[in-house]
Amino acid sequence: MAVTLGALVGAVLLSTFTVMPASAAPAGALRGPTDPISVASVGASPNFGYVKEGASVTRTIQLQNDGVDSWSIDPAPLSALSFPFALDSTTLVAGQEVMPGQIRSITVSYTAPAAGAASNRPISLTVADFEMPGSSLFTLTFEGHSLETDRSYFEVTTAAGAGAVDFGTVKLGETAKVSMKVLVRGIDPMKFADGQISVLNGAGMPVPGVTVSQSSFGAGGATYRPGQTATFELSFTPTTAGTEVGTLTVSGTAMSGDPEAKDFIATLSLRAVAVTPATPTPTPTPTPTPTTTPPPTTGPTAPGGNSGSAGTSGGSFGSGSGSGSGTGAGRTGSLANTGAEQETGLGLGALAVFGCGVAMILVRRFTRSRG
Repeated sequence: MAVTLGALVGAVLLSTFTVMPASAAPAGALRGPTDPISVASVGASPNFGYVKEGASVTRTIQLQNDGVDSWSIDPAPLSALSFPFALDSTTLVAGQEVMPGQIRSITVSYTAPAAGAASNRPISLTVADFEMPGSSLFTLTFEGHSLETDRSYFEVTTAAGAGAVDFGTVKLGETAKVSMKVLVRGIDPMKFADGQISVLNGAGMPVPGVTVSQSSFGAGGATYRPGQTATFELSFTPTTAGTEVGTLTVSGTAMSGDPEAKDFIATLSLRAVAVTPATPTPTPTPTPTPTTTPPPTTGPTAPGGNSGSAGTSGGSFGSGSGSGSGTGAGRTGSLANTGAEQETGLGLGALAVFGCGVAMILVRRFTRSRG
């Protein structure tokens, strides 16, 4: 029986129909007549990895025709996906030609069941060649592992352990600081960078006056293993009085090796109150009380002097007469206050007594001499 060259070539081609996932194809491999059908998975992996119990993760797997011939894939087997997996959508259409270089997508979600469960759902898709008769199978294996906690996560608190940031009341021109700490949990190391810290208000704008004054992350970022602690500091320097509220957000990148792993995000509420410093009231300078010199007080007018008394009759051998009259001009109050008038009166009285004494002595001597 004769075998033609064309039949021989066709037999060879039919025997070499393959479906190659991207992971099996060498990078930069040259597609030729021996690989007419090839399917490369260029999107997310169907392996969802480790997910916290009850959490849902959605991934889109992309299938690219990187072969020589056009092909089509019937999406019907995808409907066999069941909990914890679910088919959300696909652009695959039964019988529709997918030319070399074109891409079709499959979007699947995974909801982690009870902690510790491992889920595995292989789905085989039929790939039909559009250039010549023949088909092959391409298998996608959907996997997921449920954990009690996130595989990669962390906790953010103040250095004192508070679950919120409160700067308290800060005067304009002053600065308040709050130290923060990040404790890595889970089973994967996590990487942090300064650019992964933000403090935004309800409008999505940075809270005025709040900055990251220092951190252990560095501009290029730093990786911390589970159980290790990273630190950073927030400062608040207000420029206007009022109350500021916002949300502190810190994100960390899981270093699990999974390119589809998303950043874990932690948030804390933030509050700060700015007030205007009170202006001190100056102590008033006391006004000196003027000293008033009272006017001189005029004393009452002294009454006039008494009229002189009649002279004492002389003795038997002498006579004497005396008369006296006197008028006393009124003394001023100043003289009355100084006592000058009293002193003058005392002196005259003493003189009068002295004179009487002398007169009596003379009378006695005269009487003795006559006797």
